Amino acid sequence: MAMVRRESKCTRVVPVDVRVEGGKRLLIVSGPNRGGKTVTLKTIGLLGLMTQAGLHIPAREGSRLPVFDGILAEIGDDQDLEAGASTFSAHAGHLKYILENAGPHTLVLIDEPGMGTDPDEGAALAMAVLDELMEREAFVAVSTHYNRLKAYGILHERAVNASVFFDEAENRPTFELRYGSPGVSRGLEVARNVGLPEGVLARAAQYLDRDEVRLNHLIEKLNGRLREASRREDEAEEARRRFEAAEAAARQHAIQEEEERARLLESLQAGGEALLADAREELRKTINALKRKESSQSETARTLDRVQEKLKARLGGSAAEYGDDRALSLRPGTRVRLKKLGGEGIVHSLDPERGRAEIMVGNVKVTASLTDLEAAQTGASPQRSGGGGGISWTMRERVPMEVNVIGYRVSDALPLIDRTLDQALVEGERSLRIIHGYGTGRLRGAIRAHLEGVPHVRRVSSADPRYGGDAITVVELT
Repeated sequence: MAMVRRESKCTRVVPVDVRVEGGKRLLIVSGPNRGGKTVTLKTIGLLGLMTQAGLHIPAREGSRLPVFDGILAEIGDDQDLEAGASTFSAHAGHLKYILENAGPHTLVLIDEPGMGTDPDEGAALAMAVLDELMEREAFVAVSTHYNRLKAYGILHERAVNASVFFDEAENRPTFELRYGSPGVSRGLEVARNVGLPEGVLARAAQYLDRDEVRLNHLIEKLNGRLREASRREDEAEEARRRFEAAEAAARQHAIQEEEERARLLESLQAGGEALLADAREELRKTINALKRKESSQSETARTLDRVQEKLKARLGGSAAEYGDDRALSLRPGTRVRLKKLGGEGIVHSLDPERGRAEIMVGNVKVTASLTDLEAAQTGASPQRSGGGGGISWTMRERVPMEVNVIGYRVSDALPLIDRTLDQALVEGERSLRIIHGYGTGRLRGAIRAHLEGVPHVRRVSSADPRYGGDAITVVELT
């Protein structure tokens, strides 16, 4: 007897993905010969023994394996010529030993249960043994070529079917474990790969049972659909990951834009506050100079023009850049004259897009077209003195400016009051009336507390009781 040993180098190691979850207790592995069924059983057994011994196992992080009360295996052919034991009788003896010792939390591994005898009887015996092991709550993994045992895996609620994958394009197994359907044995393809004559294989195909052939075709069709479903599921998962990555990037971009906008607004606000402080200081110096001595009309006009040009350049830019300069020259709190009505009022709110504004005329709110508004005839004007040929600066009697914030929140009322104060300083006003009403007193208190820290505010008080009392705050400017 000659024995030939063929040495081959392994070019790739394929991991075995073993999954028995959700109350399942039985794993049935089927598929082509030389596809890795027996290797799968041996891998399960070796990892179980390593775990029992407290050794690290070569598995993916997060893998879980129970601690078993015992591990029983029937793998290989133990035919004994001296003892007169055939392959099947030895196999049956091992099954007897397993049934005598298996119990809950026992791992049982059986390579091709029921082999070595008539396929119908062998399959029936295998299913009966598996029934008994399931009743004992054992963990079981078996390999098989029996179609009846594959059907058992589909019908039994505690069983899982798996198959070793066969690449039809390459005509060889890939050793990967696929779950959800049984595999086809492909004995003729394996025989062709090892070199059996084609004539023998053709004759063997003629002897095949037609029902078995149809069943194998159905199994192949089912496996094809499962592979397609798995491919689409992988594509959907990849699309989901790409969408989540894009969504996270978009959120991050939005956050960065918002932070940049906040930094820009903070910078503009700081610059604007500094500019207003400079303008207020220049106006204060000019007004004080007018109080101390006479000043020529031309010098004063140049000073006021310089301040106004600086404010326009730093705060608003040119009016032509943004459209109607009439609408842009108006601000809430500005006193205007209504041409058609013939009366004066205070601008409450603006709607430049519609060309309209809301005007408070006394206690009545009126909606008017921007084209119907013109500046109220108040303020200072240079006048020639009565004698001496010189030019003197005189102030006409002014109507006190007003701003109505009744119904406003504190956060909305304070900026409006600040803008009106700036306008009053630019126009040389000596006082400002803030109409806030009685209410709970919270708005009045917040306004007066705010005014205490505003430069050029000399005195804050309630109006005369005859003209509103505590419902109106009178601000006297320096």
